[in-house]
Amino acid sequence: MLLEYFNEFKPDIIIFYNGFNQIVVPFEEEPRPGYPYNQYYVEIPEWKKCLVKYSAIFGVLEENYSIITHKKQLKKQIHYKEEDWKNSIVFNYFDVFEKSKMISENMKSDYFGKPLFIGFFQPFIEAEDGKDIDIVDTLVQELTHRIRVKIPEYDYIYDVHDAYNIFDKTEIYDDVCHVHGKAHILMAEKISDTIYNELKKKNLLNSLK
Repeated sequence: MLLEYFNEFKPDIIIFYNGFNQIVVPFEEEPRPGYPYNQYYVEIPEWKKCLVKYSAIFGVLEENYSIITHKKQLKKQIHYKEEDWKNSIVFNYFDVFEKSKMISENMKSDYFGKPLFIGFFQPFIEAEDGKDIDIVDTLVQELTHRIRVKIPEYDYIYDVHDAYNIFDKTEIYDDVCHVHGKAHILMAEKISDTIYNELKKKNLLNSLK
């Protein structure tokens, strides 16, 4: 999106608010960290896609045995849930940040010369199943911890993962990552305060006058 859409708009501030999809998508959709969420499906021939979409029999076979997309075989190839797979998820999370920040530094901003780039590691319930907000998965929990431990190494990424701990999660979560109501207000305040402090630290507030 930075390359294709944003450069012509000369953004002043670029905010990455993420974490959940980067950790959980490889569990439920595309198992290769860093690939688009349905890349395994995109790669199969069109006639096989028709079988999955329009044949009840092949749909059931695909769901149980992965005979069309070979998703289960792909998981074996990439050592799904093994140590090197977990390492690649953590690496990819920060690699996307670094590359995106490099792109932003070559973009133009009317106010600041180049955009202010800030990242936030979002709050979410550490589970891959979005149907039950009371479940916590140990592997998602481990990956979350490993990413959070590395965040202090980056001066432009902020960890707000615990921001909603002051609330009863049943009152704010729609599922394991989507929220409503007072959670939105709190996060808006945290992000705006962080932006203000970053602008102040970099002596950029005067540029807004």
